[in-house]
Amino acid sequence: ATDDPALKMLTTLQQLHYDKPTLSTPGDRDRFCKEWAWLLSEMKIDPGLNVSGGLNCNRILELVDKTKQTPYSEPRFDWLRSRLEERVIAGITALDLKLQDKPVVGTLPVPYLNAKVIRVRNSKRSLIILNDEVFRLPYDTTKAVVQAIDFQLSDQGASYAATDREQINAHLDRHPEVIANLEFAVLRYLHQLRSLPPDGPPKLDTDLGIVKAQLYYSLVDAVEIFILAHEFGHELLQHLPDRHLSLLMTGSKASSLNVDEIVYSWRQEFEADLRSEER
Repeated sequence: ATDDPALKMLTTLQQLHYDKPTLSTPGDRDRFCKEWAWLLSEMKIDPGLNVSGGLNCNRILELVDKTKQTPYSEPRFDWLRSRLEERVIAGITALDLKLQDKPVVGTLPVPYLNAKVIRVRNSKRSLIILNDEVFRLPYDTTKAVVQAIDFQLSDQGASYAATDREQINAHLDRHPEVIANLEFAVLRYLHQLRSLPPDGPPKLDTDLGIVKAQLYYSLVDAVEIFILAHEFGHELLQHLPDRHLSLLMTGSKASSLNVDEIVYSWRQEFEADLRSEER
């Protein structure tokens, strides 16, 4: 509901950090659709938006309108958030677990956030805030991890990987671009750059490429789900805060807001890890 205190808090925070998207002209809409297409192609996500002759911009705008939670939500990342949240909820349902009060989940372009749970007064629902680059982080880092391993084909056509430390170090010496890719992933997560990645998604034009891509996407899927499932794990376990911190959120409009962040104990963090792995 729009009068939910947790959703109101999300609206306030996003208003401080995001500019309200304006898609009032055909040029604005076209530019937005192209940026959306670039993001999804980079992450190899196909939400069924392509039609003969190009991207279905009208369908994109329909999805944006359907998934955004506040007028200030960043449309692309909010759609990714909704997609991931649906999968976590489906996992909770499949395990026959009971989520007492579904938290509100939103994003902010703030590098030090990672994922934080915020207490909202007069609301039974907590607010989970994510660094919006968290959706691309599993793709960027996992790609570098897979690139760090020397995959080869035997004479019999079977694939194998050189995974000893010495073999990985030797492979990295021959391919310093792998370190550059990992550096790119970290800097983009910290909002230190906004450029295109150094290279594209894994190639599927060879048998070995398919093997590497299968490993890559299975790892990405596990990491992606784990990030949000961990936060939902605290809710499922009904963890009480170990302590509270005052988190100062400062936006680009010279405004600030004191936010009460929930801090869990290390034991609770490990318990949430274990619960999220059940998915």
